[in-house]
Formats: sequence, C-alpha cells, structure tokens
Amino acid sequence: MYKFLTKPWLALGPSGRPPLYGWFHLTLIGINVLIIGLIILWTIWQHKKFGGKFSKKQILIVTLIAIIVLWGIELIKQFCSFQYGKIHNLKYKYNFHWFIHFLCSVPLFTIPIYLCIYKENIFKRIFQSFNGIWTTSSGFFVIIYPGDVFSDPSWFINIHTSIYHTILFVYGSFLLISGVVRYHYKEFLLSLIIFFSMWAVAIILNELTYQILAKKGLIGAVAIGYEVPNFITISHRVPSPLVSQYDVFKLGPIKWSLIFTLIFYPLGMPLLAGVSYTLLGGTRSLIFWIISKFNTKQVKKNVAN
Repeated sequence: MYKFLTKPWLALGPSGRPPLYGWFHLTLIGINVLIIGLIILWTIWQHKKFGGKFSKKQILIVTLIAIIVLWGIELIKQFCSFQYGKIHNLKYKYNFHWFIHFLCSVPLFTIPIYLCIYKENIFKRIFQSFNGIWTTSSGFFVIIYPGDVFSDPSWFINIHTSIYHTILFVYGSFLLISGVVRYHYKEFLLSLIIFFSMWAVAIILNELTYQILAKKGLIGAVAIGYEVPNFITISHRVPSPLVSQYDVFKLGPIKWSLIFTLIFYPLGMPLLAGVSYTLLGGTRSLIFWIISKFNTKQVKKNVAN
C-alpha cells in the first residue's frame, strides 16, 4: 500500500513536485473559489428562508464532516510516515517531518475539543473562534502559495495536503461567512488565547525535546527535521524551515530561528490571520449590506407604486 501511495504522478514540475500556479495548483484554487461561492449562496438562501441563522444541527453536521475527513486522510499519511524509514532502510522508523506538529495540524485537536464542550459557554466560544479564524488562515495562505507544502513527488502526499488545507479553508470560511463566528475584534481576541497558549507550550516542548535528545546523544545533522519534532516549526534550537534560508545580516540560521520564534511568529501569524479573517468575515458583512440596500430599494419602489 505504501508503494502505491507514494508513486510519482504526472503533475510534477522540474523540481520533482507540482509547480506553483501549474494546472494542479490552479485547479485547487478554482475548486476552493467554487466552494466559497456555494457557501455564500447557501448563506443567502438561509437568510431568506430562516432569517439568516444556521441551526445547531447544521453546524454540527458541517463540523463532523470536516473533522472526519481531516483525521481520515491524516491517518493515511501517518501510515506512510511509519513505513518511510523501513522502506528506505534508514535508522529511524518514523519520519518526524510528517509528525502532527504544524500550525495547520492544531484543528485536528481543537475541533474535537469544541465538539466535546456540550454547554454554550466562554470556553466553547474560544474554541469556536479559533476554529473559524485560524483554520481559515491555515488553509487560505497555503492554497494561495503552497511553497514547500508541495514537497513530495508522491501523488498521495500532494492530494493529502490539497484536501487537508481545502477542508481547513472551507470549514473556517463557513463559520465566518455564515456568521457562526462573528466578524468582531472580540472574536479575534478570543482566538488569540489559544494561539498564544499554543505558542508558549510549543517553545517549552521544543526545548525539552532538544535537551532530552541531546543528553542521549541523539542530536545530529540527520536528526534535525526527521528524528526531532519541531512543534509548529518554531524551535529555536534548529534552523527554521521558514526563515533560516534567508540569512540576512549573516546572523546564522540558529539566531534567525530564535528571532523568528520570539518576534516574527507571535506578531506575524496573528497579522496574517487577521487578513484572512477580514477577507472572509468581511464577505459576510458585504453580502448583507448589499441585501439590505436591495431590500430598501424594493420597499421604496413598492411605496411609490
């Protein structure tokens, strides 16, 4: 099964992976635009028929579909990861590069936690806000610019990342456009509670992991990125895959990783999340502004007649 899932395919570019803005990438963007259009139409229809609010049952069904698909394809990827070392005769059995430790992996846990909170309270709202705002951001920017997310020549890994980030973007967009998560600064602040908690925990876990493995003599050139988990890719102990290749001022990759972890990440990621939140949350505001203008025009026309 592993050999079947990791076969190369025809969408590859010269780099051995699907090229940016090639036919595969553009198809992915087109599918997402189409789905967002359908969500907008659904929201308008819901407004006409039921006053705009989605029922708890509708929200639950959409959420369950999202998390089942996310975990389903993620488990298949983890199967491939456990086979990686064995197939390639490497000393490590598991490829930590595919470990569930990225920012876009967090909804795999926050969505189930949200579902487990039965009563409507502040904790449920915090997770709901995070799921709406940060899943949208995680999916949106990867779909627009996959970068090294298209990092493997095998067909399944590229299909996996496409489906996975599409589900993130579509689910988050549904929560924002439908109004389940309001377009309001308070919702954004609530989502930051989870983000900064996760950021702090990741820093601690990365340091603990590094210290434990270093004492056992397991840190080496091969280990970085493969044997050592780099939680949400912000470990200050290893070269950051996000910024270390840009050695501005010749500080070296490790110093840049530290700067990225403590400054760029906690400032930049909320900024990016705010951009996607404004685009999708603002879409709902624009839709209902247009509807209100149209309704006002119709009322004036009827009065005149």
